[in-house]
Amino acid sequence: MKKSSIALLVLIFSLHGAHAQTYLVHARLLDPVTQKTLPDQTIVYAGDSILQVGPSARIKVPKGAVVIDVTGKWVMPGMVDAHVHFFQTGGLYTRPDAIDLRKEHPYEKEMEWYKEHMDEQLRRYLSCGITTVIDDGATLGLLKQRDSFAGKDYAPRILMAGPLISPVYNPKPFDIISDPDAPFYTVNTAEDAVKMTKKEYPYHPDLIKIWYVLTSGDTRAEAEKNFPMVKATIEEAHAQHYKVAVHATEKIAAQLSVEPRSSAQVGLRPGRRGVAPEDRRADR
Repeated sequence: MKKSSIALLVLIFSLHGAHAQTYLVHARLLDPVTQKTLPDQTIVYAGDSILQVGPSARIKVPKGAVVIDVTGKWVMPGMVDAHVHFFQTGGLYTRPDAIDLRKEHPYEKEMEWYKEHMDEQLRRYLSCGITTVIDDGATLGLLKQRDSFAGKDYAPRILMAGPLISPVYNPKPFDIISDPDAPFYTVNTAEDAVKMTKKEYPYHPDLIKIWYVLTSGDTRAEAEKNFPMVKATIEEAHAQHYKVAVHATEKIAAQLSVEPRSSAQVGLRPGRRGVAPEDRRADR
């Protein structure tokens, strides 16, 4: 399947007015519900709403309607890439905490690259049929840059967390990077956790991310010791109707993150950005 065909529906949706009904006729539709390919379908939409889908032989196109013949083209729902980090380019020098090659290539150059080429990355997502990306831990600078792509017809929808709230553990060499490029906020007390969580609010993150990483041999003891900072972050974020994601690579950290005592769950309402703050998850 060609990338241009996959992205056809996204492109067409961006070219027409918000209220006029448009008929895509003779489409080859990928139906994720039935997991089947449906031949010769007509899709009727207006603005950002799909009004009707069915066999082209059964849907009558009214006179004067906007009609686009997509014979031979594939139409599919937009895909979601649910875990990306724009501060990591995916290249050889993007993880100095894992492979430190800064003597060969300064990390500052990596930071400049992702800032300058973010639009190219977004175009590639859309060309592959990915219409939403979720950055599960970014920087204050990237949160500001995210807003510059809102409404661009070549960019997917971007949901983004701010810097990762990291109890105690400060990953090197990210510890020497300051705002607006710092991807981690290391906290040592519950009060620090609340303070750094609040620091992200002016930049309107879509969620708050906790990096609940355990490094000692006694994972349970370490998890219990650091849990007050995790709990404080969750409760502060939920009080402001933000969703929380937790990076937990150990079972005990994941369990503690989602136990009822980790947050006062009663009375929480859907967040102002359309997310339900009680829907927490522990991601790997």
